[in-house]
Amino acid sequence: MNLQGIDLNLLLVFEAIYNDGNLTLAGERLNLSQPAVSNALRRLREKLHDPLFVRTADGMLPTVYTESIINVVTDALSSLRDCFASGPVFEGTSKHNFRLMMGDYNGAIVLPGLMQQIAKTAPNVSIRTLHIDRTSAYEKLRTGRTDLVISTDLSGPGLYQQQLFEDTYVTLVGSENPLVKDQLTLEQFCEIPHVLFSLEGKGSSNVDVALAKRSLKRNLVLRVPHVSVIPQVLEQNHYLATLPARMAIGYLQRYDLKIFQPPVDLAPFTVYQYWHTRQHHDPAVAWLRSQLKEQVFGNSD
Repeated sequence: MNLQGIDLNLLLVFEAIYNDGNLTLAGERLNLSQPAVSNALRRLREKLHDPLFVRTADGMLPTVYTESIINVVTDALSSLRDCFASGPVFEGTSKHNFRLMMGDYNGAIVLPGLMQQIAKTAPNVSIRTLHIDRTSAYEKLRTGRTDLVISTDLSGPGLYQQQLFEDTYVTLVGSENPLVKDQLTLEQFCEIPHVLFSLEGKGSSNVDVALAKRSLKRNLVLRVPHVSVIPQVLEQNHYLATLPARMAIGYLQRYDLKIFQPPVDLAPFTVYQYWHTRQHHDPAVAWLRSQLKEQVFGNSD
């Protein structure tokens, strides 16, 4: 038989009549009028070519055919109820490959703790990272080509965001840099050659904006899209670089560097995880968001 002709509502009426043995009671169970129940039974009789129920003094009695199919129908309806009641789920044992878009700095902060948690709780999960491009990040979220974007700034229709952490800026120089001793003055800050970490490799940074407010400029000699090369450059050259504190402090343990507070006011910045409305109810992406928010950074909404 072609199932296209079977309306699920007809099967609900079929089940209710079998359970109640009465059209009126079946209608009350389903919040339908008695004529609506009668009409549904008529349609189902036509589809299945069987009376299904026979009216007697004891109520609507099932036919032999009805008795032969009732268990299959009720089991199927029960499975559907359980499916839609529980909704989609994602468990730690699920196999899934996530795609995250983030920059060099955010990857260094996020990935070590995230992968440690995944190894413990979800060994079948894998992560693929994409280098962030702010001009295409929103479109890749909208079209499902990435699951989350981790960044300081992203906007677009249907976009959700959740704060992950805040950070401030510090300035690093090589320990052997003869131009800086025990303190870093504003004059030195402007004169000493700078290295700039810039994802796009263009535009003004927060440092440049802050200096411009005081009608000052710095001596910018190198722009790089990857922050990981900067500490080696500072060790071997008489340069300085102003970087996010979380990353810079980690460099002090591995490189011969000195750290200073920038002699110019720089506001803290916030890093968010962004996702599109198409992923908002995806249980797998919701699970990943919770790992980033609650487990990696030890906080919750």
